[in-house]
Amino acid sequence: MIRKVLKYTDTTNITNAFKITISAVLPVIFFYYLGHFEIGFTIALGAFLTYPSDIPSSLKHKINGVLVAAFIVAGANLLINLIYPYPIIFYPLFVLIVFFLSIISVYGQRATMVSFSGLLSVSLAFAHLNTGIAILEHAGLMLAGGLFYLFVSLCFYFLNPYRYLELQIAQCIKLTSKYLKLRADLWNPNAPKDRIVQKQLLLQSEINTIHQDLREIIFRNYSSSGSSTQNRNLLVALVSLIEILELALSTSFDQSKLHEKFSNKSTVLSTYQNLAYSLGDTLKQLSQSLNKKTKYVVNDTLYDNLETVEKGILIYEEKLGKEAASDGVLILSNMKHYAEKQIEKIKVLERAITMTLKPQDIKG
Repeated sequence: MIRKVLKYTDTTNITNAFKITISAVLPVIFFYYLGHFEIGFTIALGAFLTYPSDIPSSLKHKINGVLVAAFIVAGANLLINLIYPYPIIFYPLFVLIVFFLSIISVYGQRATMVSFSGLLSVSLAFAHLNTGIAILEHAGLMLAGGLFYLFVSLCFYFLNPYRYLELQIAQCIKLTSKYLKLRADLWNPNAPKDRIVQKQLLLQSEINTIHQDLREIIFRNYSSSGSSTQNRNLLVALVSLIEILELALSTSFDQSKLHEKFSNKSTVLSTYQNLAYSLGDTLKQLSQSLNKKTKYVVNDTLYDNLETVEKGILIYEEKLGKEAASDGVLILSNMKHYAEKQIEKIKVLERAITMTLKPQDIKG
């Protein structure tokens, strides 16, 4: 019964909901029965404001990020309460505090969440200004809430560390899928290329961050628990994901020139675009299977689309003749070769993920 419940609640969102619910509700209930509701509420507020900084990452980054968030949330509240009675000091320092909390958001997704929590803490400080020793007590309770949330979060992490890794890899597969689909979007003649390239750069940065975190976690697992089957499968999955991204980055095509060259043969490029989209779709399905722990069904869509591209190249060559079509066939063959290599790496990833999913954990 417990196993079945865990299967259907084993997702990132549900886990996060449990963590913040436990961290915020338990202090309120406990101190309410002791007759100190305000203490429990303040601790819950500290946990609630610290929670956004707990994004997927390595254990080291997780602890550091949540600790920094907890101290910034409590520190911001403390400073506002201390300087508010002195307008000459308050206004310039208030500007500096808001500027500091805003500027740290440029250092990535976690920093953005810490920035948000700090600014929200500043706003809430004005709603409940304290004086005297109550200033330190209030800030200390908020810090205690942040530390309590960290404790709860670590408990969830150590209960099933491999599941955390799986969810991280599922997220990485999902982002890689989006990246490949953006590459496919570029094959549209009227595609907004600048916007697509900008999205690709943002995704690339996010994917590289996850790659780095996964390397750290997997190699740490190797040093602590050795070369287990689970570790090997997850390592193969990570290597495949890195190779898929590196292959995409090292292989580029000038879509504008290709559209000009094949302007009267639009079906050639459209069939290749379908293949490019199917690369991303396959990764998306794989990500969903790993995230939800459902059985992954391997389909032949990739090979079917690849075969369609091969037929399209042959038809193009027959219509123009070998000599006239030689340049075009070379370009199309290079495009096909890129897709073949990506399919090969995706198939390796499929096998690694399929072996990672244990039969007893699969839903349905």
